[in-house]
Amino acid sequence: MGACCKAKSWEKALEVYDEIRSLKLKPTVATMNALITALCDGDQLRKAMEVFADMKGFGLSPNSITYTILSVASEKGDDLDVGLELLSRAQEDDIVPNLAMFRGLIGMCLRRYEKVCSLGEPVMSSSSGTPQIDNKWTSLALKIYRESVIAQLKPSADIVSKVLGCLQLPRAAALRNRLIEDLGVSSESAKPSKLCSLLDGFGEYDPRAFSLFEEAASLGVVPGVSFKANPIVVDVRNLNTHNAEVYILTVLRALKHRLAAGNNIYFFLTASSTCLKRLS
Repeated sequence: MGACCKAKSWEKALEVYDEIRSLKLKPTVATMNALITALCDGDQLRKAMEVFADMKGFGLSPNSITYTILSVASEKGDDLDVGLELLSRAQEDDIVPNLAMFRGLIGMCLRRYEKVCSLGEPVMSSSSGTPQIDNKWTSLALKIYRESVIAQLKPSADIVSKVLGCLQLPRAAALRNRLIEDLGVSSESAKPSKLCSLLDGFGEYDPRAFSLFEEAASLGVVPGVSFKANPIVVDVRNLNTHNAEVYILTVLRALKHRLAAGNNIYFFLTASSTCLKRLS
């Protein structure tokens, strides 16, 4: 089975599996993992899930490797239902999900959220009095991220960025105008600064993005914001887009309050040309 896996021959791997069953042999977890790997490498996720279901019939307990292989394949195939099923099964089997599982699930939520935004579907709500994103993919991404924190897994910067992406306000002009109308402000008469002040986040991110970023900073995943030095220097050249944007906006939010208090603070930003273009 290992040879079939290395040769990426899922058809031959299934032949070996049929022979094992015909001889009434009990395979090992490693044998089943090799078969599942061969199937996943051959884009046969559904068949791999059938083999996964067979394991309990053999009295075998899937291990973390089993779940990781299948989770990576579910992300590759953009099959969120399978990914969620695997997360639930892992928890039932007392297998601590790893970061690869959480990263894949959140990444699939982000893809769906971006698609909804690109189609111009409404994702905002102001029913609570404060405009925020009200979308099932964002809610699911936040739920999955919270589960990773509860599992005491230190998130990667990439995972944080994906969650922040699910908290980014739509950039389509039609959706922006609709939100402004819902808030009772005329986009023709209102000044840009007034429009931005309506949304805590400069009209770019849901306010929850900032608490999430600050939590990640406390874990050492992303840069922390310090105002002890003057001037304040922010270098985001090594951060991806969402982390860089929320980092800069977090600093700007704090500076706004300090300037209102009469403090003189100097701020220098070092960023990639792509990031600067987006921020402009």
